[in-house]
Amino acid sequence: MPRLPHALAPLAVFIGALVAAPQAHAWSALGHRMVGELAQRHVSPATRAQIDTLLAGEQDPTLAGVATWADDLRNNDPDRFKATSSWHYINTKDGSCTFDMARDCPDGNCVIGALEKQ
Repeated sequence: MPRLPHALAPLAVFIGALVAAPQAHAWSALGHRMVGELAQRHVSPATRAQIDTLLAGEQDPTLAGVATWADDLRNNDPDRFKATSSWHYINTKDGSCTFDMARDCPDGNCVIGALEKQ
């Protein structure tokens, strides 16, 4: 059996976890942390320096370490964040592999709309 190149191993683990995870838990804390870990491995040195500055006071100052902060806040006080809960995701049309703002977030009440307002 051919060996998987070392650089692709994290991606293989990530895909395996997504396939193995029930759909309702595909983006659990572990899923968020894995995406953060993969992202941190692929940022430029300049971006890494900015991440280090922004996260300097965090207990785990990595993208993986802060990947669940929005979920943690929501879980600690669900009523407080009901109005902004849809800022955490985008629902796209089934079978669609593209995002269309007019179709998928017409009222601007999704993560992209929230980012544009920031």
